[in-house]
Amino acid sequence: MKGSRSQAGPKRPIGETSGVEGIDVELLDGDGNVVAQTSTNADGKYSFDSITDAGAYQVQIATSDAWMVLGEDRIDVLLSAANENVRRINFHVRLT
Repeated sequence: MKGSRSQAGPKRPIGETSGVEGIDVELLDGDGNVVAQTSTNADGKYSFDSITDAGAYQVQIATSDAWMVLGEDRIDVLLSAANENVRRINFHVRLT
């Protein structure tokens, strides 16, 4: 499962965003338990490579004093196969 994290800050033109490195992203199972964690790379992209079961999950940005999530901080995802490649699970953050 792949996605990305972007930053929209006061020094950027409206609508322009870029990836943010080092944002912690969590994958939760249907009961709300964290089953995987990762961090965004230099391009703001992330992936969970250890998913072995299909099913309902949520992707969320971990809580931190280093950033603030703008908009939704948790997104529902339904995987029909464990190796399914889901894209465009994106969040917007502002570094604090």
